[in-house]
Amino acid sequence: MRQKKLQDEEKWDELITLYQSHPAWLNIICSTIIELFNGKVSLFLTDENELFLGDIETNLESQLERLSELEKNAINWLAHQDEPIDISQKPANMEVSQAKFMHIIQSLTRRCLVEKVPRKEPAKFQLNSIFKAHIKSNF
Repeated sequence: MRQKKLQDEEKWDELITLYQSHPAWLNIICSTIIELFNGKVSLFLTDENELFLGDIETNLESQLERLSELEKNAINWLAHQDEPIDISQKPANMEVSQAKFMHIIQSLTRRCLVEKVPRKEPAKFQLNSIFKAHIKSNF
């Protein structure tokens, strides 16, 4: 961020956290901040309720296109859950075995689309917040 000459260094940690330290996503967002806000991170971060994805969406779409139909169904279902889910809570309309559902969640977790919530018992899972914002705004 220093190389990009972003301003408001005290806001950099917030930006990094928001975009999950993902180097490609941060690079895209830094370019956006320079282009639209003359490098002022504080101006970019004014709307805390909405996550700006901009050119990140192309990357997200590419990842989503590679998913199976069952994985897409699970992603859409997870996007509309307000709380992290226990993997025993398979969606009623998903006609797969519990073992297959667990395999889907495992596959999505390995792709960093689904995250395990730390320090929860039983283990709970949720859709990555960047993907959740993308899916909720586009589907």
